[in-house]
Amino acid sequence: MMNTLTRLNLYPGAFASVGVTSEDIPEIVDCVLASSPDYVTVEGFDQDTAAAIADRLSCMGISVHVAGSGERQWRTPLTIFNGLLDRIRSTPPRGDRG
Repeated sequence: MMNTLTRLNLYPGAFASVGVTSEDIPEIVDCVLASSPDYVTVEGFDQDTAAAIADRLSCMGISVHVAGSGERQWRTPLTIFNGLLDRIRSTPPRGDRG
């Protein structure tokens, strides 16, 4: 009988045994995806790293909670996308307009 992992607690040293450090965000995400969890709790990372990991996992369809964020669940892919669009719209155009 096969046991399916549905929850994963992700902390900086979780994948140290395979040479992945807390700065290796793409590799961390790959390792998490290989575990196929439905829900991940991200804890112990600095705020920017935790947000980057959580955004990528959320966009891959995984429910995410970031410990210390004050939110029960991390933002959804649609919320992430809308935030990016808002930033693009509010960014002044580059180049000379003279």
